[in-house]
Amino acid sequence: MKELMLVAMLLQSSVSSQAGTGIVSGLVRTEDGKPAANVRVAAMSAKDTTTPDGSALLGITSSDESGNYRIENIPPGPYYIVAGRVDRPTFYPGAEQITAAKTISIASGALLGEINFTVSAASARVESSDLFGLSAPATSPYLQLSGKMVSESGGVFVALPNSVVMLSRSSSTIPTTIRVRRDGTFSFTLDTTYGPQRVSVNLPAGYSVKSMTLDSTDLLTQPLTLVPGSPFGQMQIMVAVPELTKIRGRVVNPATGVSISGADVTLSDANGNKSRAKSSMDGSFEFLGAAPGSYFIDVGLMFYIFQQRTIEMEDRDMNLVLEMYQP
Repeated sequence: MKELMLVAMLLQSSVSSQAGTGIVSGLVRTEDGKPAANVRVAAMSAKDTTTPDGSALLGITSSDESGNYRIENIPPGPYYIVAGRVDRPTFYPGAEQITAAKTISIASGALLGEINFTVSAASARVESSDLFGLSAPATSPYLQLSGKMVSESGGVFVALPNSVVMLSRSSSTIPTTIRVRRDGTFSFTLDTTYGPQRVSVNLPAGYSVKSMTLDSTDLLTQPLTLVPGSPFGQMQIMVAVPELTKIRGRVVNPATGVSISGADVTLSDANGNKSRAKSSMDGSFEFLGAAPGSYFIDVGLMFYIFQQRTIEMEDRDMNLVLEMYQP
């Protein structure tokens, strides 16, 4: 039987910013109004604009598939928000020249949202160009990488809340954070001009990384090092799951006592996060990893009726009998 990890039901822990730092979030779009996915976005110190090679960039991240980005752990001070290629950047609020850029001020503990802007075509296009007298190579230094988290148990894995993959050039630099999607996948743009980068993962308490690989490279012991033009596969991160409570049960027809197979069972927490299972041939189903709290449970199957009900999950396994009626 397949085990389904519950999304946002396991732990409510969050990845908080480092003390005394701030957060910037927003949306980047292309010139045709579409979300600019997998575009590098960073905070650039307005105190030091003489280093376009990226040494003045802090909290570098990548936009997700919807164009959303979030830069965390930014020290207080004035910043430019910059997106796109290093050699042809776009500055907030959509300027190609730094002289037309607008600075934002980061205060301790600040959370600045809606810092939205459009990335120019030049920022997104791959070509040889020049900025501040520095030539960009004809082969783009940016590589699009993807990865997936998988459960050590082999069950169906869904990303845990606030799981992030982090890249850092050294222990003294602020890491680039890549958020993991609900299905356990993630993607990001790797700037190979930074050289080897260490990969780490931030998971909720109780979870741990068993292995982390890219092709034959063990990323737990070796840095991520890729060369533009060289083939590479998908990063895989295997996560050890702690002992978790389960919600088990059967779907039955009370009029006949017969088990019902193929029913879609949906479990929702108070925040609307959902996990789904399908009843097997004997009508059984199972959810793995339910944290204590209130849940709504619903069952759907053609020609049957089920009255949605609320259950209270405690710190132990629960067994349910769900009755479906034929009108």
